[in-house]
Amino acid sequence: MKTNQQLISQILLFLLAVSIYVFKGGLYLFPVLIFISFIFYKDKKCLSSMEKKIAYYSICVFLVGLITTIIADFSIENIEFYLRKLSFIVFLPVLLILLKPQENKKVALYGLLIGLIISLLYALYLFIDSGGFNISPFWDIGRWRELLAYSILFMFPFLFSKKRQYQRLSTILLAVSFFILFLTSGRAAYLVLIIIIPCYIIIFQRQAFLKSLIVVILLVGSLFLFPNKISNNLIHRTESISNTRTDRSNLARLEMWSVGFKFFKYNLQQSPVKALCGMGDSKSETLFKKYLAQTGRLEVILIKSAGEFSFNDHHNAYLNTLNKQGLIFFIVFYGLLLYMFKHSFRLAITGDKLAQSSLLVLTAYLLIGMFYSNQNGFQPTMLIFLWAISVVIPHKMETSVVIDR
Repeated sequence: MKTNQQLISQILLFLLAVSIYVFKGGLYLFPVLIFISFIFYKDKKCLSSMEKKIAYYSICVFLVGLITTIIADFSIENIEFYLRKLSFIVFLPVLLILLKPQENKKVALYGLLIGLIISLLYALYLFIDSGGFNISPFWDIGRWRELLAYSILFMFPFLFSKKRQYQRLSTILLAVSFFILFLTSGRAAYLVLIIIIPCYIIIFQRQAFLKSLIVVILLVGSLFLFPNKISNNLIHRTESISNTRTDRSNLARLEMWSVGFKFFKYNLQQSPVKALCGMGDSKSETLFKKYLAQTGRLEVILIKSAGEFSFNDHHNAYLNTLNKQGLIFFIVFYGLLLYMFKHSFRLAITGDKLAQSSLLVLTAYLLIGMFYSNQNGFQPTMLIFLWAISVVIPHKMETSVVIDR
């Protein structure tokens, strides 16, 4: 019989899972409520040795980031920003513990499934109603593209499941998700899928390589043999990924990366404390503009990038983390993600489909971070929820293999 505590945990996990797709405010509200309910949670000593290491490491990363934020700029504004945008780090061990019971995991997975179906149906409705591109049901277009890419990669390993119901469900949802993704014109999402899916098939599903290659050839061929508005847009957006001569967005992004790295090197030489501990979010734009003015490149950059240059966002999660949070936090934060990657890979090679999902989603997050700022806020919260639900053991959806890491 469920206790009130178990029931509350399951309800909150379910609502958080649904919110990932349909309710942005839920990613603020439900983690807070889950934190509060976790205080009264009794079974806090249920993690494997590797899960404990990840939990302790994430707490240390959060504390290191808080300390460097205080050292860099002891202001309420920056501390509040850090606590609001990067508290997802300390949320990870909470999820690892709460998702340990099989019932909790099932409830959370059902929540993800329901949220995904609602968002896909609404996206289809918007497309039918407007007939246009850049369809985004509940999120801004950038985050929706990223979330769709995560969702596709989360489901993709289940195409190769031994259970027919998983194969059928994933096939239907993937077909709709790919179609909606094509409508979003998301170049970074396209690129990430083009890189990750073939690598996954080669590493984990070699026996399906030839069949997959035939399917890809047929699909790509159909884009050219049966041209239409959707296929033409897809081809144009995909081709534009490598256009670094005339595409203004690409030119601006390359310039932002170059100048952002030079800004870090400048701080490392002129103000080591800023380089090591960061500038915080509130003053980063002002200090960056001041640096550009000193170098005499401000007007040149604006002209060169055709006005698409951003002074508050390098369009690169790694550079944003380096300049805003500092080198120390950069090392420990991405060290945590690499540690999680190692853990996922060790589980994935056992054939566990959920573990393979965690590996693909984490890889996508790291790759998308090269083109967009996904280092804090909603995207990493989505990531750690999908990751935690995929790697926490034991789970019996695909295999009975349990490894005590």
